[in-house]
Amino acid sequence: MKITRSRSVLALVLLVALAGCSKKENAQAPAPSAPQPQAAGAAPQATAATPEQRDEAEAGVVRDRVLAQVKQAQFAEIYRQASAGFREVGAEQRFVDLWRRQVEETGAFKDAKLLEHSVRPQDKFQVFIYAVEYEKKPKQLRLVIGRSKKGAFELTGINQTELKQKG
Repeated sequence: MKITRSRSVLALVLLVALAGCSKKENAQAPAPSAPQPQAAGAAPQATAATPEQRDEAEAGVVRDRVLAQVKQAQFAEIYRQASAGFREVGAEQRFVDLWRRQVEETGAFKDAKLLEHSVRPQDKFQVFIYAVEYEKKPKQLRLVIGRSKKGAFELTGINQTELKQKG
């Protein structure tokens, strides 16, 4: 009797499971605004950001912060928040003095226009080149932003040169 009852229960469970599956297949898809869970190992959705897009977005946060710090002449903060390799190149005071001399030469930061963005193939570092408008004269600013060993993006290089004229 137990075997028959167990088989009946098993058959009922399977029937409910199959009926539930067919109902799910016929059900309308949830609204597009609702997040959809993704099964492990499933292919990413077409709207998902690529690793390159995620890297650019993460590096963009650092880029925007550094641009704001240059504009506000917060050079010591730029140095302190830069990568360890960046800080090994020279002392903080030397870096700050160099940038203060730049400000004396150029005047205050007014605006920056992105000229070029690229990714170095050897290390996947993000390189942003800007035409910067200062009060006295324009300059070209190059920011290099890379991923640290801990996984966070950080400034690995910054330099400013004379603005290269097109043509």
